[in-house]
Amino acid sequence: MDPVHAHLRAFLTAAGGLPGGVVREDGGVLWCRTGIPWPMFNGVIATPDAGSCAAAGDATAELARAVLPWFAWVLPDTPAEVIAVAAAAGAAEFDHQAPWMQARVADLPAAELPPGVTIEEVRDEAGHRLWAATLREIYEFPELGEQAWTMPGELLGWRDLPWRMWTAFADGEPAAVTLLFCGGGVAGLLGVGTKAGMRRRGIGRLVTLVPLAESGEELAGFFSTPEGEPLYRSLGFERRGWVSRRLGGRLDPDAIARARGATGH
Repeated sequence: MDPVHAHLRAFLTAAGGLPGGVVREDGGVLWCRTGIPWPMFNGVIATPDAGSCAAAGDATAELARAVLPWFAWVLPDTPAEVIAVAAAAGAAEFDHQAPWMQARVADLPAAELPPGVTIEEVRDEAGHRLWAATLREIYEFPELGEQAWTMPGELLGWRDLPWRMWTAFADGEPAAVTLLFCGGGVAGLLGVGTKAGMRRRGIGRLVTLVPLAESGEELAGFFSTPEGEPLYRSLGFERRGWVSRRLGGRLDPDAIARARGATGH
């Protein structure tokens, strides 16, 4: 299995492994559902040789019944029948062919701290909440997104998450965030971003390179925004394909309270 498929399937498996989550695989179609009402934590992906669209239909039906936002992950070799089934279940294009950037970790430059900048790994509740609030500010999420990204920590008592997170500070203020997930033999990053007023100071390079250097993996790979691609190319990454997402379900602000009530948080 190629690194992109292997990594994304590992991420969905990890998300579905959170308390209260479900992971299923049938005929090359893997899907997960959690109690977290944010699409990164609920989704479906299919291998190029997925046996039939019946398994994809069952998966998307389960996700639709859960009344949760979810992603159908589409790669260049995703069967057209699977894409059609996701579309029929209401999954509309969310992003289009985001570049998949890849490099050997050993070939990446060493991280350097810009003047006035520090970086800290998230290790407690306060750190998780600050990370989620900073992510929301950078990407202009609704409040629902910030709340959703704190829920894995709540569910696991703020420790032993299946990923690691870092926050960078500029002059003592939170400036950038990143999340490292290692799976399928790939060190991948999610949510990499720097606040608008703090860009072009080398902070984006820092929050990219520090986690990858600590990953213990040989290969780094992740999908990027088109705007972020030049940064990653400057670090030695090469474009090796693309990833699209189709968004199903809807974002419901009241879903957080229901999810927390169901899990006792």
